[in-house]
Amino acid sequence: MKEIQKGLYEVEGQQMPCSAADIRIGLYVLPGTLDRMEREEAATRILRFSKELDQWVGVSWGRLLEQMQEEVDEQQAHQEKVEQHYVVADELRKYRFRNFLTFGLYSHFAEKPVVLEVPEYNAPFTGIFLWGVNHVVTGIHELIEAGMLRLETKEGSENEEALDVFFPTPSLIQRIMQKQNIVPA
Repeated sequence: MKEIQKGLYEVEGQQMPCSAADIRIGLYVLPGTLDRMEREEAATRILRFSKELDQWVGVSWGRLLEQMQEEVDEQQAHQEKVEQHYVVADELRKYRFRNFLTFGLYSHFAEKPVVLEVPEYNAPFTGIFLWGVNHVVTGIHELIEAGMLRLETKEGSENEEALDVFFPTPSLIQRIMQKQNIVPA
């Protein structure tokens, strides 16, 4: 296996029916393409790397886990900001109420809380926030069983672990082309 980037490997020995740039994928969705949300998200996560590089690549399990972990971390960081916003907003409500009760005298003794704006965050449309990583794992297993993904294990040396790499197959690409009405060039 020839590594192109960290965790991404060149597809060898298979002729794909179109280029990676020809397929249309959303952010973790291929609506109505593979019949189940789990399969669609798993396929999209793997194909996204090929689309970005405009070259068919296989993706290591470690790279997929990193990608999902980054999204979960972003979501949790945003959630913490939202929760902090509500805590400060509640303190401001209490400050205003106490200020009202004391005819404004409270403002001389207590500092007014400053409510920070929560930056806008558009969470990716992904099942990992609801069902966890098993959502994607289920999709990967189903795609392998259907022959739409090929699993290769790169044997590790004494210092390295074995590495699972998922490669798209021509049958997966043909299915997407069929559903998206893409004519091969």
